[in-house]
Amino acid sequence: MAEILRLIEPLSKTQQLGFLALVCLAMRENTTIEHQRDELGFEDIAWEIVSQTDALPDFEQLALVAMIAAGLGDTDTDDLREHNRNAE
Repeated sequence: MAEILRLIEPLSKTQQLGFLALVCLAMRENTTIEHQRDELGFEDIAWEIVSQTDALPDFEQLALVAMIAAGLGDTDTDDLREHNRNAE
């Protein structure tokens, strides 16, 4: 899990949120994160992150989501809005 966190750290906050969405949708839809990534077109989430996370058991995936989400809790929503405007 430490390797996944290391790979996620340089991603933008919006990319990290997208990754969290993929993990949660995969659980909800009983599919893989890879399937969700391909279906939603989140190509900016590296294959290495997706494949390593898919290999984790569900409870570890949930723990990973919690750790990443906790780190995003310090993010100012205005910063995310500004990032999205700049990306358009």
